[in-house]
Amino acid sequence: MKYKVNFEPSADIDCLYIITAIINNESIENAMENIIKKRGKTIYKKLEPYFRDAIDLEEQMKNELHFNIPEYEEYGREIAEFLFKKRERLDNAPVAVIYFYDQLKKHTGEENLKLVILSYLMPELFFSKGWDISPPSMETDKAFFDILDENLSDAVEKYEMIKLYYNFDFYHDYTLKLLEHAAAIYKKKQPVFREAIDACMGFISDRLNERGADFLQEKLGITIGDDFEHTLIPSIYHINSLSMQGSEPRWPVHIVIGIHLFDVIKVIEENHGYDNQNLHEFLKCIADGTKLSILRHLKEESMYGSQLAEKLNLTGATISHHLSAMLNLEIILMEKKSNRVYCSLNRDKIEQYLDDAKLLI
Repeated sequence: MKYKVNFEPSADIDCLYIITAIINNESIENAMENIIKKRGKTIYKKLEPYFRDAIDLEEQMKNELHFNIPEYEEYGREIAEFLFKKRERLDNAPVAVIYFYDQLKKHTGEENLKLVILSYLMPELFFSKGWDISPPSMETDKAFFDILDENLSDAVEKYEMIKLYYNFDFYHDYTLKLLEHAAAIYKKKQPVFREAIDACMGFISDRLNERGADFLQEKLGITIGDDFEHTLIPSIYHINSLSMQGSEPRWPVHIVIGIHLFDVIKVIEENHGYDNQNLHEFLKCIADGTKLSILRHLKEESMYGSQLAEKLNLTGATISHHLSAMLNLEIILMEKKSNRVYCSLNRDKIEQYLDDAKLLI
């Protein structure tokens, strides 16, 4: 794996996060409160300083962001609701189609909107059929709609994607202008984060220089097995999160790292009762039938999300929910191979939890 450490955050990525949170009534403060709820109130004083600037950024965005931007004064908020509102079955809001369409065009020169819509609507089928490598023939709109009819039962989802398809230039233009407006607000606050950005990305850069990609695998559970130069980007909004933007085999991944991810992990580890709390969550995990089934499958071999969904007859969104909880406990690892992100057991961490459990007997 080749990598590049970027000391500048992506205004577009962070603004997409913030706008999505605003539209869905979510907040970074809620993320902090969830940690406090799990780890105890005594952690608040140590944790809150790391979240304070991100909370202020979000509040400033709420106060200054206008969805009814020029040329869209009458219906701007309605457009934003359509693009950024998360759908129950899917992992992302429809704005993800616009983001990945632009990524596809940037890295490959292709403008294949139909293919991007298929990958958004039916990710499990998309990868299981190998459409990421050998796309189906969709030279006509009818061929595209036939695929939707054959594989998608939800009439509302089909209607929404047809609406997006036929009005794509309109929605694309609105998204770019809204992001430009949001980025202007974002950049006013960005200097406040300079010291934290430099500290976080400097730490990562030093560790990568010392240990290479092994650092990412050991510290973050990420292995990417290709020859692309992948970029590590700081996030000043999702300050305690880690995400991988893109899993296409034809372009590199952006690894977005919260600037206080390591600080928050350290606070949690030092907080009294951390092991007991995580042990409790681990015992709940293995008592959950679905999660236990996932662990049993991963014991046999590494698998990607759509494989697990097919094996367990579950939706991709449901599998993602379970995998996210297991990733938080560090009992699974992620590894990108070619065009897919595989999950595997973190046997050392599981053994650690089991050793801790023995102390209860």
